[in-house]
Order: sequence, then structure tokens, then C-alpha cells
Amino acid sequence: MATFMEKDVLLENATLGYLITGLNRTDKIDKDEQEMNELYWDIMMKEPREIDYDKMCQKIKFIKEKYERNG
Repeated sequence: MATFMEKDVLLENATLGYLITGLNRTDKIDKDEQEMNELYWDIMMKEPREIDYDKMCQKIKFIKEKYERNG
């Protein structure tokens, strides 16, 4: 169960655009971007009480960690 504020945080974090800008497009990137879009719309279409906040955070984090640059 998520609050309205947590839902907003999830929506804000469910994006890859700024992390993949400038990278050569690959099937892997396209697949991850599609998966992130599906997570975004899943969050968007549900009431906060229907969202498992911790589980959704983990799904988003798993995808984003692949593209986060250190330093």
C-alpha cells in the first residue's frame, strides 16, 4: 500500500530517459525502456492503496542501476 506522496515519487522515478540519452540504442535498452514504461503506466492507473511501494521501488531500481553512471 502506498500513499499519494509515494505514488508521486514512484512516477517521478519511473523513467530512463535521462540515463540513456547519448547511448547507442540496443535491444537491451529498448526492452528496459519498454519495461519502465509499463511500470509507469501500472503505477499511473492504480490507486495508491493498490500499489506495493517497496516492491515497485525494487523493480524501478533494478532497471535504473544498469544505466547509472558512477562519478
